[in-house]
Amino acid sequence: MITEFVADYYQSIETFPVLSKIQPGYLQNCLPKSAPCNPRSTDTILQDVKDDIVPGLTHWPSPNYFAFFPSSGSMAGFLGKMLCTGFNVVGFNWMSSPAATELENVFMDWLGEMLKLPKAFLFSGNGVEVLARHYM
Repeated sequence: MITEFVADYYQSIETFPVLSKIQPGYLQNCLPKSAPCNPRSTDTILQDVKDDIVPGLTHWPSPNYFAFFPSSGSMAGFLGKMLCTGFNVVGFNWMSSPAATELENVFMDWLGEMLKLPKAFLFSGNGVEVLARHYM
């Protein structure tokens, strides 16, 4: 349900103004004065998000957003983050997630090759290993 909601957002993102037209304090008038005591359905919550939250967003991933800001505001970036979040990967070193570390090494080699870096700077070469040993 939430995945469909986000997919629909991306399908219609061009229909939204890139910059929000709301005024400061607008959300206080949309939300209850105190926290709800009873749970609400996911449908109701998503409708509230659509009606109250989406109009207050700056739509960074919009193809109409022409300013530069380094973010993962693309469909591919979103899907990658969604997949990673679904696995709840903690990838700060090899032991915590061998697959994440290995994938990062391979990807960085690809990037290094695209940038035409010398093999000494690639994980597939010995350069990174030599640097790591030097600083251990």
